[in-house]
Amino acid sequence: MAGLVNVLVFTNFEGFMPLENAPSAVDWFNGATKAHPEIRWTHMFTPRYLLADGNDRTGRKVLLQHFQDLQSSNSGEVGIHLHLYTDMVSAMGVEPINAPSGRDDSLKCDQGDGTDAPGYGVLMTGYSTADRSAILDAAIKAFEDQGLLRPTTFCAGYSATDPSLQAMLAAKGFSVSLAAQPLSRSVPPPFNYSRCWHKLLDWSGHITPRTIPYRVNRDSILPPPHDKSEFLDLVEVPLNMWVDAFDLFDGDQSVSREDMFDCHYDWARDNDGATAVAIGVHADVVAGEKWGSGPISKVIDEFLSHVSKRSSEGDTEVVLATAAEVVDRFLKNTTISEVSCGKD
Repeated sequence: MAGLVNVLVFTNFEGFMPLENAPSAVDWFNGATKAHPEIRWTHMFTPRYLLADGNDRTGRKVLLQHFQDLQSSNSGEVGIHLHLYTDMVSAMGVEPINAPSGRDDSLKCDQGDGTDAPGYGVLMTGYSTADRSAILDAAIKAFEDQGLLRPTTFCAGYSATDPSLQAMLAAKGFSVSLAAQPLSRSVPPPFNYSRCWHKLLDWSGHITPRTIPYRVNRDSILPPPHDKSEFLDLVEVPLNMWVDAFDLFDGDQSVSREDMFDCHYDWARDNDGATAVAIGVHADVVAGEKWGSGPISKVIDEFLSHVSKRSSEGDTEVVLATAAEVVDRFLKNTTISEVSCGKD
């Protein structure tokens, strides 16, 4: 058997779900696990639910118990997903800022984040070095104070990162950045972000469904190759199969998740190489549907069923894994940016 395809299933907790809906979200996760027992969850959780006032304690307890059960049984990990709501940032002892924002669609990209969920769209790259550090420290402490393991996977809201933040993550013990998104300016709405997201961050147009995990360069957040050869102890795992029931795009072309998985599978088999695919959901959204009867569960179920079918062929090893579990498999990748498909 030649090659290896790692399959990650992640959830992003955005922080706008009322915590009384937490049992519904956990029911959805459990339904997915029952249908696909091979799942190893990578839950990207917001410390807003641990730090900001007004959170439902019962719902928070349900989520924390779910996370602790996963960690104690070694069947999942819990990382940090950080949209910088002003109430959470204030609770961290940092003065909130209101710009730049990933929701800004202005010509000059100089508009504040607005009054709808204030701070949600503020990019972490807009904060000072000292404030970034304080925010990360407070988030880590919030997790540990609740009995969760120290997180090693991180994704800032709107995937806002830069070389200095990536270096800070590595210095604080994070091993995975789960940020790179397969979006370009040509992707049509409603599947895309604002024009300022594309202007303010470097991801735009550089990540595709074919991009594979890579060791992060000290001078760039983008995939290899690089002119300079100094690297961080940090692996970028691209969200290459995208999220929820949103269409997946390769450039401006809508593509099938199953077809894109086949690209990774066939490339791994033919090149005896290692690759990974990551497919995810927003916990805040799946809390509103039941597993097996909603559009997001349909996407996940069909994708994982296809993965299982291809795995049964036995030509390439397929392993479901958490983000933290794939780090060692890609620390040596400083040269390959993506798999090739067919005649590419």
